[in-house]
Amino acid sequence: MRFDSKDFLGELSQELITNFGRAKKVTTPGLKGAARENEVRLKLESLLPPGVGVGTGCVIDSEGNVSKQQDIILYEKQLCPKFTFSGSDEASYYPCEGVIATGEIKSSIGRNELEDIFQKSLSVKKLRRLAITTKSQLIDVESVCYRKYLSQTVFDSGGENSFNQDANSSDQIWTFALAGDFSVSQETLSKHLEISLSETKDIYSPNFIATLNSGVLYPINKFQKKIYNAVSEGTGYGFGFSEAGAFQYLLSSLYRVIRNGRTVDFSTFTHYIVQDPMNNPLTIEFVVDK
Repeated sequence: MRFDSKDFLGELSQELITNFGRAKKVTTPGLKGAARENEVRLKLESLLPPGVGVGTGCVIDSEGNVSKQQDIILYEKQLCPKFTFSGSDEASYYPCEGVIATGEIKSSIGRNELEDIFQKSLSVKKLRRLAITTKSQLIDVESVCYRKYLSQTVFDSGGENSFNQDANSSDQIWTFALAGDFSVSQETLSKHLEISLSETKDIYSPNFIATLNSGVLYPINKFQKKIYNAVSEGTGYGFGFSEAGAFQYLLSSLYRVIRNGRTVDFSTFTHYIVQDPMNNPLTIEFVVDK
C-alpha cells in the first residue's frame, strides 16, 4: 500500500478548515483565538524539522526592544534561549537572532485584521540582530559573518555577501498570517493593502498572507509576473490561489526560509545571558592559597 504525503497534507488542511469553523462556537474571543492558534502550532510542530521550536510570545533584541505579542514563533530550539515567566508559553521572550519566523492566526481578515498583521510584522522586523563587524579573512574589508538557521557553522562572507538585515530579505525574520477567509471583496482588500503598504516600509511588511478558503497574498513583481520572498524585492502583493492549498503553500515557504535564511553568529546569544566571565572577572574579597 502506497503512502501519498500530498494527500496527507491535504487532509491536514481540511482538518484546519474544519477546526477553524469549530472554533467559532467557543464562547469567548480569547478562547476562540487560542483554539485556532494551538491547532496551527500543533500542525507546524509535527511537520517542521525537529530543530525548529514552535512557540508563542514576544521577540526581543539585545538592546531591550520588544515586539508585539506573536501568535506563532518559530525559533532555533537547540540554540536559542527562551525566557519564560512562571512556565507560561504566552509570557515567553525569544532573542531575535534565533527566531526564524513569526505568524498571526485570524478567523478572517478585513481592514482591522490587516492593520494588526502589518503592525505585528513591523514590530518584529524592526528588532536588530546583533551584527558584529570584523575584518574578513578572505579580503581586506569589514564584514559581518553569518550562519544558516539550525547550524552553528559561521561563514566569512568576504564583504560581498555580508549579513545585512536592511538589504537582504534572507537576513530578516520571515512574517506570515493564516486565516480562514478574507472578510472583504478583492477590490476592498486591494484598497486596504494599498493603505497598509503606504504606512509601512517594504522591508517591514509581511512576507505571506494566506487564507484556507479565499486565496493567498504573496510578494510579486507585476511587470515580470514573478513571485518574490519579500515585498522589498518586488512591486507589491499578488493575489491568487495555490493548487496544493494555502497551508501546503505556507509549509513549503517555511521550509524554504529554514533552508535559505541567514542569521548571525550563535555566540551572540551569550549577550542575553551573562557577559564573558573571562573579560569581566569577579570582584575579589579574599584569597585562599592552596
